[in-house]
Amino acid sequence: MNDTAVIEKIERLARTVQRLESRVEELETREDLWDLEKAIVQNGNQPLVPWNQAKALLDLD
Repeated sequence: MNDTAVIEKIERLARTVQRLESRVEELETREDLWDLEKAIVQNGNQPLVPWNQAKALLDLD
């Protein structure tokens, strides 16, 4: 295999890796959305907690 062929193969592999990384990010985003939707359903009609109160409860201040 000559240098040009090796470089082309590496470039194809790099593009494949980029596509796979994008796909994994899409799947992670979907999973996060599913978790959010599940939490919304589970919480039903419970009142929302204001962000400042949530931060304090979670010690994020």
